[in-house]
Amino acid sequence: MSKDLTIALQNAIGDLGTDVLKSPFLVNILQDYGALGQHEKGSEQIKERLRELARKGYIESIISWRNLPKEQIQKKSQRVLDKCDDTSYAQYTINAVLKAMGMPTLQIQAPPPKLPQTEQVKSTNASTDDDTSKIVLNVLLVIGGIALAVLLVWLISKIFLVFIFLVVILSLAKK
Repeated sequence: MSKDLTIALQNAIGDLGTDVLKSPFLVNILQDYGALGQHEKGSEQIKERLRELARKGYIESIISWRNLPKEQIQKKSQRVLDKCDDTSYAQYTINAVLKAMGMPTLQIQAPPPKLPQTEQVKSTNASTDDDTSKIVLNVLLVIGGIALAVLLVWLISKIFLVFIFLVVILSLAKK
């Protein structure tokens, strides 16, 4: 089941800080957090809006608005929305980022896009545990891959030393 974009953003920000919003891998990270299912209606448009907001520097701008008054945040958000393609998905995406950061959201001006109904999360701790276990598993896989690479380099170096030893022995035997 997919998780609401706002909840996934809140969990990612809680675990990784606001810098996660600047990551070129934000869409992938949010998928790891259970949002933006591959075959769900509207998820491709939301992914594209996230990429657009990041590409145009709007996500960094939104992060910098944290201490501004509500009215200023809404005006600036509206200006960003006006510059985006596909405003219904852009508004949904901007609002999710704003809400995840605890800021006031845009007033609804366009009808929201038809998004899939998401399952209500019964316990934030339970979903966080699942998310944490996924992250830990990914980290362990990366560490395992690095360990395997180091082992292979060590093994190749030993084979190379044996080869050199044999060459030296054979050259001495010829003399």
